Amino acid sequence: MNLEASSLSPWKDMPGFHFYTISYDWMHNCYLGTGRDLCASAIKVLIDYCGFGGGSDAGGMDAVLTDVHQRMRDVCAQHKIRIPAKPRFTSANLGGEDGYFELGSRFKAAHVKLIIWWLSKECQMVADANPSEPVLNVLATSVWGLQRFIELMDHGGMIFTTDEASEAKTCLDLHLKAYYWLSAHLYSRRELLFKLRCKSHYHFHMGEEVISTRINPSMYHNFSEESFLGKIKAVAIRCHGRTCTQRVLQRYLLCLAICLNDFDKTERRWG
Repeated sequence: MNLEASSLSPWKDMPGFHFYTISYDWMHNCYLGTGRDLCASAIKVLIDYCGFGGGSDAGGMDAVLTDVHQRMRDVCAQHKIRIPAKPRFTSANLGGEDGYFELGSRFKAAHVKLIIWWLSKECQMVADANPSEPVLNVLATSVWGLQRFIELMDHGGMIFTTDEASEAKTCLDLHLKAYYWLSAHLYSRRELLFKLRCKSHYHFHMGEEVISTRINPSMYHNFSEESFLGKIKAVAIRCHGRTCTQRVLQRYLLCLAICLNDFDKTERRWG
């Protein structure tokens, strides 16, 4: 195949780079991708199917979502988990007015991770109380499978054991199969929930990689890198547009020098 230079990736000239060294970023694929769809859709199902938060007719959807958000914060407080007061659940940032339900962009990856943890508990309780309702039980299965996969990543080492890798793949597959069933079942009832994305297909490949390599996928997520970019952005927005590029680098180097100087003082103080 003959490709023009403009269509080739610059990465091909990077020493040591190979296509097979590319890995899937869990943070963007899940927390900023399919996780947003899952959380918003799950909340809507809980409200519609079992009157979660008082039901959608109790003072309007925004009032219900305010109660749901407070309920989540109460559960987090019981487990001594801090969750920010904002952003809150509102009809505007859950979507659904002209398409699929999805958490808005104000919900960052750390928010979504906490919401998935909370939903795994709430969905399990709701499913136990409604054993004859298939949607609620499949939803509980989907959220539990995803949360268990996250727990294995958080508590596992850099390399999974054989048993951990097998359980991780099983849980991820269980989550995806349940998610796909929910999407198809609710779409047949003309409910736009549990949107299917290419990112959900990437999870299947991630499960295969976990089995073949046993490498913990948390090694690839970009929390630290995104946090660093956020700090650079905080510096950049305070610089003049004309000299922004130069000033950002100068201020970054000053900050780095201060950090290294403080580290040197501490090291000499404590030997």
